[in-house]
Order: sequence, then C-alpha cells, then structure tokens
Amino acid sequence: MNIFRQLYVFIRRKFRVIFKSYYSKKDSKLLNGKNFVIISNNCWGGEVYHWFKKEYNTPFIGLFIYGPCYIKLLSNFKKYMSQELEFVEITKYDELGIKYPIAKLDDIEIHFLHYKDEEEAKEKWKRRTNRMLEESNIDKYFFKICDIDLGSESISVSYTH
Repeated sequence: MNIFRQLYVFIRRKFRVIFKSYYSKKDSKLLNGKNFVIISNNCWGGEVYHWFKKEYNTPFIGLFIYGPCYIKLLSNFKKYMSQELEFVEITKYDELGIKYPIAKLDDIEIHFLHYKDEEEAKEKWKRRTNRMLEESNIDKYFFKICDIDLGSESISVSYTH
C-alpha cells in the first residue's frame, strides 16, 4: 500500500471516531434524558443504547429471535414477558453445534448469542426485564424487526389475522 493510501485510511478512521463521538454526544443531548425501551429481534437495540450512552432498558440485548417466534412474541407481548425462562439444549430451527444458551418463554425461543452461559443470560434477562417494566408508558416502547433469521412479510401477515 502506498503512503497516500495509508494516509487516506488513517484519516478516514480518525474522522469516523471523531464523527461518531460528536454526533453521539449531540444526539444524547437532544434526547435530554428521556427514557425509551427497544424491543428488537437482534443486537440492533444494543447499538442504539450504546450510541445514546444509555443503560439497557430492555432484556433484548445480546440475543436474537427467529422471525416466526418474534412475531408470535409481539402478538401477545405481555403474556410472554410474564413467563419464566426455561433453558433448553436443542433448538427447533435445525441448527447444529450451537455454543450459546437457548431459552424458551412458553413456545418462543430466545438465542442468547453473546452470553457465555445460562446463568449470565438468566441474570441479565431478569434485571433488564425489571428495568423495562418500570416504564409503563407504551408510547416509549419501540419495536423493531428485520428480515434476517427467517423474518418475512408473510409471517407478519399470518399473525395479524
């Protein structure tokens, strides 16, 4: 790599760090300490909390939920969130060699991808669920889904009828 290319890459990386830091602080200031809860089927919510430098007000951090289970969870959110986690060894999604904890809320599977063991997953789930439930204003809840992990428009339609 020539010197100009190296300099370009170096400046671009530094600019990204400065840009992210500046706008993250600016956005946090605009938020003005307002509380919010993100319910997400993957790690996206954690990135938002990180951007705003906010404590996680949701148990949906460091995990993912397959699309069909996530839509089912959202279709009766209060019911499922009142359930206790039950850890299982096998997923219904035909994956082999999983090296992270999997739990169920009734018939909903939660894949704790970024957790080392069941104890850590359970402890953080309970603590963050309690924090989430402190926010009773549903207008401060933001629900997000993406189409990876078997998410699609067809599953959302099947649960709305």
